[in-house]
Amino acid sequence: MSDHGEHPSVYYDGRECRRSGGSKLASPFASHTFHGSWFLAGWNDMDLEIEQKNPKRAAKNKAA
Repeated sequence: MSDHGEHPSVYYDGRECRRSGGSKLASPFASHTFHGSWFLAGWNDMDLEIEQKNPKRAAKNKAA
């Protein structure tokens, strides 16, 4: 589906947005659309990876 892998390219746009510190609201698509859903899926997946690499952040988020 894209040059990156098996997901649509907007998934990787969402991952890149999160990696660079962007907000979920930075999505150029409405969340209820196909592209918006894939963008948010990429953003959320990267957020989980960041949490796993930083145990202090994961503990802080779990306590909240």
